[in-house]
Amino acid sequence: MSEPPDPSARLELREVRGEARLTLELEGEVDLASAALLADALTSIDASPLKTVILDLSALTFIDSTGLRAILTGRNHCVEQGAEFQLIPGPPQVQRLFSLVGLLDVLDFSASQ
Repeated sequence: MSEPPDPSARLELREVRGEARLTLELEGEVDLASAALLADALTSIDASPLKTVILDLSALTFIDSTGLRAILTGRNHCVEQGAEFQLIPGPPQVQRLFSLVGLLDVLDFSASQ
C-alpha cells in the first residue's frame, strides 16, 4: 500500500541567494495544507545580514487566507530583523486576493523578476 501524498508537496520553495539579498521562489499552491511550510521557511530566515528578502509569487497558481497570513508573519519577522521585504507579483488569480483584502498598498510589490 502506498503512502498518501504529502499535501505540502503542492508547494515548492527555492532559495536564491545574492549579495545581501535572498529571494524565495514559490511554485504551486499556498493553502491550509502548505501555508505552514511557507511560514516556517520565512520565519527561519536570518535576515539580519540581509538588506532585502524577496518573495517571488510569479509561479503560484493559488493562495488563500492562510497563505496571506504566512506572508504577513514572514514580512514582520524580516522587518523586525532590519531587512526590507519585497514581493514579485503573482498571476492575476493570486494578485486578486491581495486586492480583495486591501494588501496591495500595504505590501511592497516593487521587486521585479
